[in-house]
Amino acid sequence: MVTLNKSSNDILEQVIAICLLFLIAVLPLIVNPGAIDFWYRPKAHSMYALLVLVGGCVLVRRIVYRRSLPSLELNLAVPLCCYALSAAISTIFSIAPRLSLCGDIWREESVATLLSYTALTYVFASLVRSEEQAVSLLRSLLVTSFLVSLYGCLQYGGFNPTEHFIPRYRGTYINSTMGNANFLGKFIVLTLPLSISACLIETSRKKKQMFAISIGIHIAALLLTFTRASWIACAGAIFMYVLLLRRVSIGIHLRTIIVWGIGLGCIVAVVLSCLSSTAPHERRFFSTLQAKIAGSFDVERGMGSGTRLFVWRKSIALICNRPLFGYGPDAHVVAMHAFNAEYIRRFNNPVLLDRAHNNYLDTAIAQGLVGLGAYCWILAVCLFRLHGAIRDTRRTDRKIMYIGLFSAFFGYLINDIFIFSIVTVSPTFWALMGLAYSLRRFETGCTSVAPSPTMS
Repeated sequence: MVTLNKSSNDILEQVIAICLLFLIAVLPLIVNPGAIDFWYRPKAHSMYALLVLVGGCVLVRRIVYRRSLPSLELNLAVPLCCYALSAAISTIFSIAPRLSLCGDIWREESVATLLSYTALTYVFASLVRSEEQAVSLLRSLLVTSFLVSLYGCLQYGGFNPTEHFIPRYRGTYINSTMGNANFLGKFIVLTLPLSISACLIETSRKKKQMFAISIGIHIAALLLTFTRASWIACAGAIFMYVLLLRRVSIGIHLRTIIVWGIGLGCIVAVVLSCLSSTAPHERRFFSTLQAKIAGSFDVERGMGSGTRLFVWRKSIALICNRPLFGYGPDAHVVAMHAFNAEYIRRFNNPVLLDRAHNNYLDTAIAQGLVGLGAYCWILAVCLFRLHGAIRDTRRTDRKIMYIGLFSAFFGYLINDIFIFSIVTVSPTFWALMGLAYSLRRFETGCTSVAPSPTMS
C-alpha cells in the first residue's frame, strides 16, 4: 500500500510538471484553424484547463497524502491577492457584466483570465521542484520562441498555413501564432534577452553558434513585424542588458564580441534579403519601413503615434470618471464607445475602439487605480528581487540568467506603454515572473555553490 501511495504521488508530481511545461512552452504555439478566432480563445481555454488540472493535483496531494499547500513569499503573495481581488470587485461593478465574465472574443481578458495570470505566477513560483526543472522550463521556452520567430519569418516569405480564411482578418504583417504583429513583437521582446543569456552561458562552441542563429531569427522576425513599439522596447531591453552585463566578468574579449556581432548582422541581413525578395512589392521591407518611419512623426493624424495620443487622452478622461475599480475586465469596448465616431472621422479608419494601446491605462480602465496599483506593486516586487539577485549571486552563469530575465521584463514594460495585455503573450510574462522566484528560491535554499545547469 505504501508503494502504491508513493507511485500515485509520483504520478501527480509528473502531471504537475507536464502541465507547467505545457503552460510555458506549448501554450504560445496553440492555434485552432477551424475557428473564427484561432489565436486567443484556444490559448485562453487551454490555460484554464491546465491550471484546473494543476489545482486538482495539488488538492489530491493535500487530501490524500496530507501534503501542505504550496506556499508563496508574503511580499509577492500580498500584491497578487490584491490584484486578484481588484479584478473580482471590478467584475461585480462592471458596466458590461457579460464581457467581464466571459471575455471579448478578440481579447479574452475576462476576470477568469486575469485570475489565471495570478495563478500562473503562483504555480511557477511554488510548484517547480528543482533548479534543473526551472532551467529546463526556460530552455523549452527558448525552443518555442525560436519556432514562433521562424514561423513569422516564413509567413513574410509567403508560407502561411494558418492564414485566416476571412479576408478582412488577413493582416498585412506577420503574426505567427500570436494573432497580431504587435503581439508577436511583444513576445520576441520578452524572450530575446533570454536567448542572449543562453548563448553567453553555453560553453560549447557549436551550441553557441546555434544560439546565435536563433538570435538572428528572433531579430529578423522582430524587424518584419514593423512594430515600432516593439523595436523601441527591444532597444531598451538590450540597453539594460549591456548596462547590467558591464559588471560581470564573462571571459569574452572585445574582438570576439565584434566578430559575433558582425556574424549576427550578416544572418539578419541574409534572412531579410531572402524573404523580402519573395514578398509582394507593397510588403517589401525597406518600402514598408520608410512608410512606418514617416507615419511616426505625424502626431496629429499618423497611424500609430497620432491614434495613440488621441486614445490616451480619451482614456485618461474615462479613468477620472470611475477611478477606483474601473469599468470591469474586458469592458473597454463599451466604455470607449462614445469616441468611435470622432476617431473614424479624424483618422478615416473604421474601427471600434476597444483598448487604449497602453497597458497601464487599460488596466486602470478595467480595474481602476486600485487594480493598476496592485499590478505595479507586483512588477516592482519582481524587479527589485531580480536586481537583488543580480547583485548578490556569486555564480556567473546564474547572474547572466538573472540579467536576461530582468532585461526581458524591462523591455516588456516599455512595450506596455504602447500595447495592451493579450492572452497570447501575457501568460508567458506572468509565468516567467513565477519562474524567476523559483530560481532565486533554489539559490537561497542551497548550501552548495556548484555551477547551475546551462540553458543549452
